[in-house]
Order: sequence, then structure tokens, then C-alpha cells
Amino acid sequence: FVHPVNKKLPQNERALRQRLSRYMIRNCRLETHLKLPPRRVLMRRLSASEEEKKVYESLTQFIRESYYMVSRAPQGLNQLTLMLLQKLATSSPEALRLSLDGILKKGELSGEMEDSFVSIRDSCHKVEKAIKFEEIMRFITQEAQGDKVIVFTQFRATQQQLVRLLHKEGISTAEFHGE
Repeated sequence: FVHPVNKKLPQNERALRQRLSRYMIRNCRLETHLKLPPRRVLMRRLSASEEEKKVYESLTQFIRESYYMVSRAPQGLNQLTLMLLQKLATSSPEALRLSLDGILKKGELSGEMEDSFVSIRDSCHKVEKAIKFEEIMRFITQEAQGDKVIVFTQFRATQQQLVRLLHKEGISTAEFHGE
């Protein structure tokens, strides 16, 4: 069912849909006939703290200097890992720190790369509480007024850190994740 030239396109799409229809079920909210409370989606533009900026800027500088070099390395980092690290940095310094710890434990980096990662990891330690978490805590305690709140995170480490902070403030949680 894969197109012979462009592997991202399906071939014989009608037959593929028919075969998959037995296994894929899609429901819209309206089709479920559930009486759900109204959904309020809030998005906030936040400015990173100085410590968070330092983490992100030092990682970005490392990536700029290393991006094309890692594609030629026989082992260790690759470009996809570098992009993932940047996503982790925007999720939470804790998520980035944990990933850097894992990379450093493997011991596959050159001395210069290892020094850079250690420095970035140490910068992550200096971030006491990410601005995102402060805003979430403020929203839950001041604006939500006892309503249930759903917070989506991309990375489990960010979710776990948020849960710890909420529990520390006496706020109960229910965790859902993809595993």
C-alpha cells in the first residue's frame, strides 16, 4: 500500500481505507451524545526566566555549532536527537536535564561535546521552577476555582515534574500518558 516513488504516500488508498476500517474507530464529541461540560481552551504567551533563557540559548548555540558535524559521526548523537533536545528544552528544563543525563551516561560523546552537555545540564539545575509551572499553578489556584483542569504535555518528565509540584501544593491529580 506504499507508493513506489514517494514512500510517504499511500497506493490504492480506497483498498487501504477499506482494510483499516475494521480496526480504526473515530468518534466526534457530537457523535458520542455525552453531556460534557463546555470546554475552555486557554493559551498564554509566557516569557522565559533568565535561567531558562540561558539553558535554551546555550543548547541552541551547541546545536548551531554541532548540527552538521553530528551527521558525519559514526556513533553518538544525530540530528534528530539534537532537534528532540531543543523540544525538551521548551517543554521543561527538568525534561532536558534528564535526557542529557541519559546521553552522558552512555559515554559516547567527544570530550568537547560532553563538556557542553555537562554545562547545559548544570544550567538546567539552576532553574528553580519553570515559568510554565508557575503559570499553571497560578491558574489552578486562582482562576480555575475548583474546576477540573486538563494539562497536556509532550514529555513524561514534564508531566511528572508538574504532578510533583501540584501534589506539593496539596492539589490532587490523575495522570494519563501514552504508555
